[in-house]
Amino acid sequence: MRRDAANDISDSEKNALIAHNKSTISKLLSINYPDITFRYNGS
Repeated sequence: MRRDAANDISDSEKNALIAHNKSTISKLLSINYPDITFRYNGS
């Protein structure tokens, strides 16, 4: 029954979280590792 709780998060919400995390990671990498950032932006 606990598995159903995970389904409370819709796909659109998951995608929004993933997109936000990617943009945050890209920003951090662009500051610390500018040459690696393009790999995250491309995916």
